[in-house]
This record gives sequence, structure tokens and C-alpha cells, in this order.
Amino acid sequence: MDTGSSDCYIDRRFANKHSFNIRRAVGEVTLAETSVRIPIRSQCITYLLVENNEYSDLTFNVLDNLATDVIIGEKIFKKMRALRLPLRDIAFH
Repeated sequence: MDTGSSDCYIDRRFANKHSFNIRRAVGEVTLAETSVRIPIRSQCITYLLVENNEYSDLTFNVLDNLATDVIIGEKIFKKMRALRLPLRDIAFH
């Protein structure tokens, strides 16, 4: 898991492994190196459960070959009052 992005991303292999419902989308992500742009061709909508707090209807852009399974972006953090991340308490469904 990674944080620090303005948007949320999930690796395609991870999404497929966990049977996320992936739908077509059109967009583009610009990386920290602004000359690098990657097309977004799909998304999934899911919920995130953290310490018994559920955040529903979250949209994750699906990308190939992410360096991590999930990148949780600012859009999710804005919905949270406080966050402590003991990894054993995080579940995706």
C-alpha cells in the first residue's frame, strides 16, 4: 500500500485476484515527473474497511504494473477524521 497521491489506484493483478468488478474508463494520470503520463482505461468501485470504519463507493483507477497493490489517495483521506493503520485491520471487499 502507498499513500500520498491525490487519486486512488489499484494494480490490475490485485483487482483480478480479489474479483473486483472492473469497468471501462477513460483518463490519464500524470506522475510526479510531469512528463510521464499513463492512460487510465478502467476503474473499480469498492469499499475500504479500516478499524471497523467503512468507506463506501470508492473509485480506484486500475493500472497495470503498479509498484504496490493499492495507492490510497487524498480523496479517501479527506473522508477520514483520523487514521491509524495497523495493517492487520485493513480489508478490501
